[in-house]
Amino acid sequence: MNRAEIQNGPSPYDGPSCSDGARGGSGKAQKAPQAAKRPYINIDLAVGTFNVGSLATDELVDTLLEELKNIHIDILAINETRREEEVSSEWKDGWQVLLGEGNAGVGGVGFMVGPKATRNIISWYTWSSRLAVLTMRVSREATMKIIAAYAPRSIAEEEEVDKFYEDLDKILQIESAYTLILGDFNAKVGTGEEGEEYVGRYGSGSRDERGQRLVEYAEASHLYIMNTFFMKRVGRRWTWSPDEVVKEEVDYILTDKKQLVTDVAVISESVVCMQSYHRLVRAKVKLNTKLEERMKMKRRHCVRLQQLEEELFQHTVESQNWEMNRNRDYDSEYERHLLQKINRCKKIITMKRPKEPRNRLSQETLNLLAKRRDMAARGDKGPEYKAICKTLRKKMTEDYEQYRQTRQQKAVEERTVHQRGWRENQPKYSFQREFAERIGRRTANRWEIEQTVPGRPETATSQSGGSGGPKWKGFIDQINKSVENYQSCSKGNCSCHLGVMEKDLAPFQGGISKEMMANVVNRKLGTHYQIIKNELYREHDCMFPARCSGVEHFILEIINHLPDMEMVINVRDYPQIPKWMEPIIPVFSFSKTSEYHDIMYPAWTFWEGGPAVWPIYPTGLGRWDLLREDLARSAEKWPWEKKVSKGYFRGSRTSPERDPLILLSRENPGLVDAEYTKNQAWKSEKDTLGKPPAKEVALVDHCKYKYLFNFRGVAASFRFKHLFLCGSLVFHVGEEWQEFFYAQLKPWVHYIPVNTDLSNVRELLQFVKENDDLAHEIAERGRQFIINHLKMDDISCYWKILLTEYSKTLSYKVKKKKDYSKISPKPLKTEL
Repeated sequence: MNRAEIQNGPSPYDGPSCSDGARGGSGKAQKAPQAAKRPYINIDLAVGTFNVGSLATDELVDTLLEELKNIHIDILAINETRREEEVSSEWKDGWQVLLGEGNAGVGGVGFMVGPKATRNIISWYTWSSRLAVLTMRVSREATMKIIAAYAPRSIAEEEEVDKFYEDLDKILQIESAYTLILGDFNAKVGTGEEGEEYVGRYGSGSRDERGQRLVEYAEASHLYIMNTFFMKRVGRRWTWSPDEVVKEEVDYILTDKKQLVTDVAVISESVVCMQSYHRLVRAKVKLNTKLEERMKMKRRHCVRLQQLEEELFQHTVESQNWEMNRNRDYDSEYERHLLQKINRCKKIITMKRPKEPRNRLSQETLNLLAKRRDMAARGDKGPEYKAICKTLRKKMTEDYEQYRQTRQQKAVEERTVHQRGWRENQPKYSFQREFAERIGRRTANRWEIEQTVPGRPETATSQSGGSGGPKWKGFIDQINKSVENYQSCSKGNCSCHLGVMEKDLAPFQGGISKEMMANVVNRKLGTHYQIIKNELYREHDCMFPARCSGVEHFILEIINHLPDMEMVINVRDYPQIPKWMEPIIPVFSFSKTSEYHDIMYPAWTFWEGGPAVWPIYPTGLGRWDLLREDLARSAEKWPWEKKVSKGYFRGSRTSPERDPLILLSRENPGLVDAEYTKNQAWKSEKDTLGKPPAKEVALVDHCKYKYLFNFRGVAASFRFKHLFLCGSLVFHVGEEWQEFFYAQLKPWVHYIPVNTDLSNVRELLQFVKENDDLAHEIAERGRQFIINHLKMDDISCYWKILLTEYSKTLSYKVKKKKDYSKISPKPLKTEL
């Protein structure tokens, strides 16, 4: 089952966790004393691994859940499920049980996820009967993959062991910021030996052959075997005992980030007991994302060495005495004589790059700082002290700005003098993005930066042009080329979008079997629908009823034209079938990236739902056909010549990708008006970049502005199609996320493409302001495309052809599920 409702607010794992019987073995969970909340802790959870012997029945699952009430655990990797078929279910107490298929004899892995952790799950996938992977969101930008592993037993053939590690290697290639591997490795690693970085000194017992294999794999893959890094008494280390005599440590927790795990402990069988020879192993995981980022920056930093001239190296080598003492052992003479002299030469001919003095503060400011320190040391903090503090704040701001301006201008002058001839013969070159001009305004426009350098000759190779000369030539050429290459599509029959459909259905042209469909349904990747004799049936549960209702409206509208079929429709925000998943299985999703195999369908928001924005859209944006009419009226009210010539954005902070535009607006409000509004995760002004949240603005009121910004949300943005109807120029940030109609909307033809990091947004805004006619032409082409090719008839047409073509891939006759409910049409809504 894939969970994709990602939470963008603060993590649910903030705050201290509970301790339990793992230390005292009393069998009761003891609540930890209340401690002060640690700043910036984003993740604080308990994960574990347990070879349970068997979870072949739901009764055994109930038993384990009852046992888990005795300890604090958020995510438990399970070995030896022995289930006959895969299970993806949510128990009544909120636990999600995600168990892979095994067999009666051996195998099967999975997860049990506590209520607190379920909302951050992105996806889970069973790789084999020995490996499963759970991916969860740990911050707005980072994910963690948790792998449940069950290695072959010591008596297994080497080929089986090789296959296990090969599969584990493939899973490790799935991109994530953090990795945890939890499981029964059937290996004894013992204590770390000299030279081993990834095994600690607190293991138990002696290392066996399989243990050596695990250690070698961990060293090669840079995975820390965390059990061995925490000192515990012998009785608290063993994890497997078949006869109360032999007691071995074979279950381990591995991670690629050592600082992620703060403790590993074995839970006594008096606390958690199943019919198993194993004991549960639990780790405490804490993650401070702010500290992690600082550590990454520190690790990336390296000392730069300045290489001296080759002649100096030659002279240094020749000046050394390289003759070896033949009476000594060659190995010792090599170490003593050759290596020492080589290192001496290296030290002579290399040196650290001299640190350039950076006198950011003027001497006047430094004198004031010294005076303030002296007054503070004397305890004199009267009116004069306060006046000095006020003056210092102003002086330091001025000094830093002057320092920035001086260095940036120096860089431009040096490039102008020394690189002009080189640049004129190059197809591209880099330039400083930001420069404080003498007039006090910052700009990222290269042409403006270079024009501020005194005495700089005019350069004809600037990326500029347009109506005012060659200034914007690069952009204009790009627009002309894109328009020339664009092939328009005919109106009607939704022909514009059929190429997307063909591409989405291509992986299933070999046929969808009954077994494949049963696999999809059991995984709970979406809502299961059946169409039998022109009637629509659905399983009882739907995660988002309003979204299902929007989907059902379009299916019921065309139901009399559809053959029998069944399908799984995902109404979550996130796609479900990554390209690494094997085999590919059919799931319908409204949005995806190129990394997914989901089949895209027109979103429910064309009929109802969409993001609820209180108080203007309390139940979502509403029907597409009605809102089209409202936007058309607003566009008439605000024709191009009356629109405000600046960028505009209002929306919540669903990701930091939007931050640069908000900061640019605060710096240059004449260029762009962008502010954050509240969303359900808002708690303080920190969530809106230190400013009070702005008032929500209806889409029809966006039409007042010439340039409207579109950002992705969790997936594709629901507002994208609406912005075009204002007759304004759409600035589309990042092109990774797609809906079914995006493919025929082309950059530079229908909208302005903006880098995801917004590094080119200033220059683009300046370009359209200075080339108003071109901007208007692009805006009008975008508006006409949406008017002509995204009508309600086009939506129904796409649904009809999509489901008809999909039904042809089913290689079996669909039979109605007995307990499924018939879905009937609802009364027509005629107003917002």
